Amino acid sequence: RIWSYIFYMAGIIIYLLTLIGVVVAYTHKAEAPDWLKSHYEFQIRTFWITLLLLIAGWMTMSMGGIGFLILATWAIWLIVRCVSAYKLLKTKTPHPDPTTLLF
Repeated sequence: RIWSYIFYMAGIIIYLLTLIGVVVAYTHKAEAPDWLKSHYEFQIRTFWITLLLLIAGWMTMSMGGIGFLILATWAIWLIVRCVSAYKLLKTKTPHPDPTTLLF
């Protein structure tokens, strides 16, 4: 359950780990209880938003630091998103809004 969040945060350093995190979420979502399905949905959405931000960050890297700003913002966003969701996960609380862009 927690592994996807761990893989996503480690993905800040090794991007490929985010792919492992989303595979774990997609694989376990079908048989999970409802409260946990909301976390898997949140994790899957986190992956796709991450992918978009990484592409945008790397594509704009040569534009006077905009790419670095995007990547730094993504890293902070990802850590806050994963930690806040983990707090819900450890109390077996469903995520209140798994489709949110924020936390």
